[in-house]
Amino acid sequence: MAKKNKAEGNTAVAEKPVEKAAEPEKKMITSTELAARLGTKPTILRRWLRTLPKFQDNGYTRYKWEEDDPFLADASASFEKYKKQSEEKKEARLAEAREKAEKKKAEKPAKETKAKGKKKDEPEEEVEEDEDEDSGDEDSEEGEELE
Repeated sequence: MAKKNKAEGNTAVAEKPVEKAAEPEKKMITSTELAARLGTKPTILRRWLRTLPKFQDNGYTRYKWEEDDPFLADASASFEKYKKQSEEKKEARLAEAREKAEKKKAEKPAKETKAKGKKKDEPEEEVEEDEDEDSGDEDSEEGEELE
């Protein structure tokens, strides 16, 4: 039995991979680039994107769009609407906080006057020190020496 030479036994011709026609790559727009276009921070833009039903997948979402995506055309108007609503909510929260602070200030003096009024009505107990007690302490030391 003769051994076959590797070169002889291998009759398959090595094929070169067929190169595909170079397709022009479409530029993808990321959330960072979209935020720059809209003039906001990427974190604020992603917060808005998470509110949209389209992107609520309860997982990691990679925000990428092709340049001709219709979402990008509507994004600026929709984001401005979101931004306006969030500013209105913020103003409402601040106004509510101011009202609470004013109520606290209004209630505070009323409580203080009541507390002061009670103190004026009730006589304060004065603690008087007896001179005899102090001198007794000194005497007791002397008495101990004498014993």
